[in-house]
Amino acid sequence: MTKYVERSHFAPLHSRVERWALIVAHRRAGKTVACINELIGRALHTPKSNARFAYLAPYREQAKRVAWDYLLRYSEGMRVHASIADLTITLHGDKKISIHGADNADNLRGQYFDGIVIDEPGNMKPSEFTEIIRPALSDREGWAVFIGTPNGKNEFWDYNELARKAPKGIYDGWFYLNLKASQSGILPQKELDDAATIMSEDEYAQEYENDFGAAIRGSYYGNELKRSEAEGRIGDFPCLGAELLTHTCWDLGYTDDTAIWFFHVQQNRPRFFDYLEVTQHSIPEIVTLLHEKRDFYGLRYGQYYLPHDARAKSLQTGRSIMEQMLALGVRARISPEMSVQDGVQAVRKMLPIADFDAAGCDKGLEHLRQYQREWDEARQVFRPRPLHDKTSHAADSIRIGALGYQEDYGPAKVYIPEKLRPKPKISDGVQLNKLWDTVKRPVGRWGTRI
Repeated sequence: MTKYVERSHFAPLHSRVERWALIVAHRRAGKTVACINELIGRALHTPKSNARFAYLAPYREQAKRVAWDYLLRYSEGMRVHASIADLTITLHGDKKISIHGADNADNLRGQYFDGIVIDEPGNMKPSEFTEIIRPALSDREGWAVFIGTPNGKNEFWDYNELARKAPKGIYDGWFYLNLKASQSGILPQKELDDAATIMSEDEYAQEYENDFGAAIRGSYYGNELKRSEAEGRIGDFPCLGAELLTHTCWDLGYTDDTAIWFFHVQQNRPRFFDYLEVTQHSIPEIVTLLHEKRDFYGLRYGQYYLPHDARAKSLQTGRSIMEQMLALGVRARISPEMSVQDGVQAVRKMLPIADFDAAGCDKGLEHLRQYQREWDEARQVFRPRPLHDKTSHAADSIRIGALGYQEDYGPAKVYIPEKLRPKPKISDGVQLNKLWDTVKRPVGRWGTRI
């Protein structure tokens, strides 16, 4: 039997009175061991019958690899049964502790929990807590502990800010612990110095100093946006109203989010002043929102840059996005179709000359900072494609904007391969009959075009 010897840093966690807790801790601080023993200790001492406790990580295999051995080791001599198939141990009194992965979170529906540890919530869908875990705690008034290491301002950062500012010392409050390597004394200074020589400054700040603002490894635009901030191109750049035309660039979500950036072009430089993200809105609803912004700011709209799939007809309406917008009096344009990687390069070349209003574009900018390549868990390498998550919509829409901006304002700023340039060149506004005239149609039997 392995006896748990708690580190002094985690003693307040075990004695807390708060229902909710958040621990942001540097690598190898021992937070997983502490939380597994938190589950065991609370399970052993709860007066509730048939108590259920759980540990949840982003992936089941990851949860098994990280926590299962600890659970077996520290529960030895206390448990009456262990099932490796279900990753569940049973203590006396039919008290159970189970290991789960958020990659199959629907398996948790219908269950109840008296307490749960959620490891790296920033790598899970927000709905997995709000729609599945939180309701599972309600009837038993269960508690939750969120643990992790920073990886940009994602969902874990949101919980971090909530816990940091919330009341302490009361049942419905938050216990909060931020444990940095430079302060904890857990790792020898020699080890930290050696890690700092091998890792990049951002990697070290993120992994050992709990810096949520460090550029994310695998981020497409993290370094460019960091330079933008340092050079003062993210700051006070508000809407200029009717003084300049306002252009919009769109990523269209049919079943999820639609993202729209708003920008002027001032002295040939794009000036982004607002960002809009809506979920499951129809085209008429989105156009109404744009009209409301027009009336509020006193805007004069210029170009509406849309992705190439805006020509595709919707099964729900039988009309394309272009047709729906034309029917509402909005004459949009289709940006050139090109690969995601070419589009990423277009954005990277635009960012050094672009200005962003920090307040109006806050959410969109944070999505751009977190937009990253997909990680191959099995091979431990980045795949050559983006991770599709909540950040994708902002990144896809600004990619459309970069291509549209190049077409109209930046002939030498962003290179678009000749073979990818649309022919004929996009006109001011699109009329469907003119588009139809540009299509090469087959010749019929009598020599006429079909």
